Amino acid sequence: MLKLNNTHQINQSKNNEKIKAETKRLNHLISVVKSEQKAVDDILNQSAELKNDENILSEDKASLDKLEQKANNYQSLKSYKKESENLLELISVHNQREEQLKTVATTLKDKNLSAQDKSQLDKLVLEIKKAKKVSDIEDKMSEISTALETAQSNIQTKNEVDDKKAQLNSTVKSAQSLLSDTYISAADKTLIQESID
Repeated sequence: MLKLNNTHQINQSKNNEKIKAETKRLNHLISVVKSEQKAVDDILNQSAELKNDENILSEDKASLDKLEQKANNYQSLKSYKKESENLLELISVHNQREEQLKTVATTLKDKNLSAQDKSQLDKLVLEIKKAKKVSDIEDKMSEISTALETAQSNIQTKNEVDDKKAQLNSTVKSAQSLLSDTYISAADKTLIQESID
């Protein structure tokens, strides 16, 4: 009876060991699944944010839709994450580019934009639209930022010069109207005429 009881205890102990091992394995699996789910949720949240951006291109929106569909049946989280990160980064840069191009379009419409600045901005706009890689787009965005700063500074300078010219013209007109005034001395008229000339 004692031998049977020992066998029963040994079997019970082995079963307990198997249950513990299986529980440990299942807990690890649950942890992995939760981690994967969080990673996929993060990707889907970033995708949703990008899709809601006012600068999203229709082809980028379609790419994000495909990415979201793949979330239900990816083969490897590692490859899905890599593909997602690359696509999300590219679309984020596309959105930034579109925002910058709006600023360029506004600047190109300014009547005081010089021909040289216009030519430079037009050239850079064509180049950034051809750029495909994130790094190339970012490089062109940097160049456009510099060109925009220069163009906007030149526009501001021209506006200031135009304002000064307008003030000068107004002063000259006032002085000319004084020349025809009969109550001004000849000496003052001479001084005014010399200042105008």
